[in-house]
Amino acid sequence: MIVPIFAEPGSTADGSLNQFHRLIEIAAAAGCAAIKPQWTSSPDQLCARRRAPMYRMAYEKISYPLAWHAELRDTAHALGMKYMATVYLPEDAARIAPFVDAIKCASFEAQDYEFLAALQATGKPIYVSTGMMTLAEVMRSARFAAAILHCTSAYVAPPASLNLRAIHTLRGALTVPVGYSDHSANSLTGALAVACGAALIEVHMRPHDCDSNNADYAVSLSPVQLAEYEANVRIAEMMLRDGEKR
Repeated sequence: MIVPIFAEPGSTADGSLNQFHRLIEIAAAAGCAAIKPQWTSSPDQLCARRRAPMYRMAYEKISYPLAWHAELRDTAHALGMKYMATVYLPEDAARIAPFVDAIKCASFEAQDYEFLAALQATGKPIYVSTGMMTLAEVMRSARFAAAILHCTSAYVAPPASLNLRAIHTLRGALTVPVGYSDHSANSLTGALAVACGAALIEVHMRPHDCDSNNADYAVSLSPVQLAEYEANVRIAEMMLRDGEKR
């Protein structure tokens, strides 16, 4: 099985359309199956919703014109990738839906069932991260999801916090596919997650010249690291094979 890798640029495009195009090209060159930017129609509303005014500067960088998504989607599709997005405000679900192949729900919103219902109502596949949830809470949110992503909500997530065996636990408890959302900034983690049964991987990435002061810099892989990450996942798949004893 070829495990798809979704590239997450976070705020590393710095609100630049040209930089977004570069990031899509980097993700395609590394062999990623999808690019998945974040978007909000209102940094102020997102700050209020999350009670996080200290992150306003980062939220401003993911608040760019909605119309950009049509152009970015077309670029991604032309390079053989799906185009996805993470949104945070209920009203943004219907706004983003015409432009994307799937929608991501971050861990912070994953227990807001009205929000999840708004995402589901778009008819798009919904991927839900679970970094702030117990197993029982994951099972309640899974009814909205095309796939559940195990993750650790720390940026950067220390190796001892990753608990990759939880992927196996989730697979045993859920009927939807289980993947992994990676905040480790380690090029080996995706391969280890695949060895633990992850059906898909989301990983943060950045351009090589990203400002080191960017909020997502530390958690994001450079173009070289992203290519190495993808190669390690493919090696893991090759090593695992089908499990039949010969």
